[in-house]
Amino acid sequence: MTTTTTTTTTTTTMTTTTTTPPTTAPTTTTTTPATTTTTTAATTTVTTMIATTPSAAVDAPILAAGTWTFPKKGTWQSVAAHVKFEKPFAEPPVVFTVANGRGGDPVTIRVRNVTSEGFTAVLVEPQGEDGPHVFQTRDYMAAAVGKHQLPNGAWMEVGKLIKTVEGDKKSRRGATTTWSNVAFDASFSSAPAFVTCLQTMQSETGQVPAKPSIPWITVATAGLSRSGARVALEMGETSRWGHIAKEEVIGWVAMEPGSGSLPDDAGAPVAYAAVLSKDVVRGYAQRNPAFVPFGANLGAVRPLVVGSQSTRDGGDGGWLRILARTPTGLTVAIDEDQASDQERSHTTERVSIIAFTKPFWMAATDAPATKQQAPSFIAGEFKFRGRTALPTEVKFDTPFEEPPVVFSLANAQGGHPVTIRIRDVTTDGFTAVMTEPLGNDGPHFAQTVGYVAIAKGIHQLPDGTDFEAGSIMVQPEEYSKVSKGCRGLTGSWHEVKFSGKYDAPPVFVAGLQTMASENGKPSREPAEPWLVVATKDLSATGAKVAMDLAEAFKRGRWDQVEEIGYVTMRPSVGRFVAKHGGGFVSYAALLSKDSITGFGDRKKTFVPFGMNLGTSKPVVVGSQSSYDGPNGGWLRLRQRSASGVTLEIDEDVACDAERRHTTEKASILAFSGGFST
Repeated sequence: MTTTTTTTTTTTTMTTTTTTPPTTAPTTTTTTPATTTTTTAATTTVTTMIATTPSAAVDAPILAAGTWTFPKKGTWQSVAAHVKFEKPFAEPPVVFTVANGRGGDPVTIRVRNVTSEGFTAVLVEPQGEDGPHVFQTRDYMAAAVGKHQLPNGAWMEVGKLIKTVEGDKKSRRGATTTWSNVAFDASFSSAPAFVTCLQTMQSETGQVPAKPSIPWITVATAGLSRSGARVALEMGETSRWGHIAKEEVIGWVAMEPGSGSLPDDAGAPVAYAAVLSKDVVRGYAQRNPAFVPFGANLGAVRPLVVGSQSTRDGGDGGWLRILARTPTGLTVAIDEDQASDQERSHTTERVSIIAFTKPFWMAATDAPATKQQAPSFIAGEFKFRGRTALPTEVKFDTPFEEPPVVFSLANAQGGHPVTIRIRDVTTDGFTAVMTEPLGNDGPHFAQTVGYVAIAKGIHQLPDGTDFEAGSIMVQPEEYSKVSKGCRGLTGSWHEVKFSGKYDAPPVFVAGLQTMASENGKPSREPAEPWLVVATKDLSATGAKVAMDLAEAFKRGRWDQVEEIGYVTMRPSVGRFVAKHGGGFVSYAALLSKDSITGFGDRKKTFVPFGMNLGTSKPVVVGSQSSYDGPNGGWLRLRQRSASGVTLEIDEDVACDAERRHTTEKASILAFSGGFST
């Protein structure tokens, strides 16, 4: 997206254009919070909520993001920037921006003259500074007023309120006007990311940006919850200079926390993240500034970012500045003015951040929530219910057209042998059951584990990597329960032929999709019968699979048809933008060497991904891909990191207590986060 910036260099004093707000409410519902007063100052604040119906111009943007660079006077001093939207809005939108850490003096960005075609931005310093500030390249977000459901189902609500002030506080401490209520119409399940930004400079009397801003005004936020927030005009410690004499407009946006992707005007995905941070963001002058993670790897080295402070715990007032940005998050600080003292330390605060991978605009025709295209691949995590893992239902965010195949992988939490069985797979979800074999009591510690669900057939990831998923039905077989020593038992081997063409053995993850033969009480008692999937003879054209009863075959009876699901993928690493959520996703598909040892062996094997996935907790699934040990076995995840996994082969203790195992191969799929595509 191209953003046009023009320069005014004839004078360093910007001319303020006064816009008279409407005197009557629109025909849509208008919420007017109660007028509030304080006894500590002769100040009366009247707040009028501006309610606007989104325009019927369906091709006009409802959301846009972009960048601009402040023009400069001489070699470094910024002057006002006039920023033009790539495509005009139907009505003047609400504009959001935030200053970065460039330049040592306190500074913020003020916005004014917002029209449907663009806005003016000014870098301003507070009283106590000289005024001029070094130029910056900054980002903006512009959004149409109203409640919008984004294509991925997330809610975004945008609004404005007018603060009319007669007189204001005079104090050496931080000072605000009286507080006004913002009530959300959207139904948020938790407190949203809530970003604010002044839209006007009506009360400005200083010759900005050549001189300090008078009066100094930012936006204070408090009481943020799922249903609303309180906002006020923040003067910090500068309230002795100037006064808020005219109406000022506060713009705000509330967005459901999370990450995902949005379509730009050409339909290409734009990854985004909306974050409400923990109470960890400290002052500009303090060491070790806070890092606020996006919750996803957006894939852009310099994502576009807007944000604001979301609490007001510090008595001196303050505002957000962005110190550094990465694909996975931001380093941020709360800045303060130095009008009454020189210190810029600050108690911890929460902040809200909204980030995008690139400039874009999205039209109203893209925004209504419509039935999404059924996914071919979903990855995510879930936590088993209860202190001891109980059967847990997992629902997909977007239904498949047909029931997919589902895979999960137990980690090493809990000392007993355990695996995860899948059952009741539908287009909407599945049930996961944590099971222990004969020789153990049955209940197991609850875990948070990864899963993938994949549509049957041949598909492609967004980066063009092919994958193939399918299943076979396996008939029950008669077998003797008479022990012939402590050795494992499998059923007959069944050949799986790959439709895709591979030059070498691919990644091959296999897992049971049913529990039709189960006669026990899984998660309360040992599984009856104990069943996992055995794999051998993996090649470029196919593999053989069988039902593996291991050494636990003396209890229970395999007497029903069971379904074995599988997925194949060429060993590879890469990154793509998910269609329905998750932003940029890094992934690794790998077939290990014949090096995976047993749960009871001291030496553990680390399997590198071949790239850094950018998160210490990737979503990981996998299975054993050879059958060299005579006792049977199955894969467990010992540890995971951004660069690889430590794996082990577990065994039951039904016949003997040893859980050592000869080396095996394993197939692994790992993703930097949950997604749907």
